[in-house]
Amino acid sequence: MRMKRTGPNPVGRLLAAFGLAALGLGASAGQAAEIAKLRVNNWQGGAFSNDKTGAFSHCAASARYQSGITLLFSVTSEKAWSMGFSSPTWEFAPGTRYPVEYWVDDGPRIRGEALAKTNKLAQVFLPATDALFVAFRNGQMLRVAAERQTLAFRLTDTSEMLATLLRCANDFSRRAPPNPFGSGRPPSPPVAPPNPFGDGMPPKAPAPRPAQGGAQTI
Repeated sequence: MRMKRTGPNPVGRLLAAFGLAALGLGASAGQAAEIAKLRVNNWQGGAFSNDKTGAFSHCAASARYQSGITLLFSVTSEKAWSMGFSSPTWEFAPGTRYPVEYWVDDGPRIRGEALAKTNKLAQVFLPATDALFVAFRNGQMLRVAAERQTLAFRLTDTSEMLATLLRCANDFSRRAPPNPFGSGRPPSPPVAPPNPFGDGMPPKAPAPRPAQGGAQTI
């Protein structure tokens, strides 16, 4: 199966929904804002922020295959990564979880869970292992087995695409917005002006004057 070239990205809203799902926010596409675009051959995507907080959330990219299925990858600000699948012909029950197995080339089968984020989009969290990341970058074919069918995707240009997503997430994670309140430390107390009344101690009582005529005071 070869990826077919497309014009402007037809799945921008799916990218936003998928990327936020990878964060565990369960948010809708309307709560993600694209802050940068990226393209690696047939893979299109960008960097996204959370509209509610303005903070960077994830970088994501997708490619549509000749089958009509779109494969998506996302890397979050915490370096968590996920893959997703969407098709206009699917009808998921949002929130439903489906057992799946996936593997790259002749590698080991990995059991996972696909979560239906919308009726057209399912998302699979991927283990945070270097070996799997390398397999997706260097492999030739990804297969995903569900209850009713096995999907196959050629991993064309995933080496460059996944490296780009990781760099994107690293770059935007370091771009913290300037703090409008300064350093966040409480301001130093103002220096007190000189006390015009001295050190604030009450004046010493004058020493008693000796009594005249030898009389003693009582």
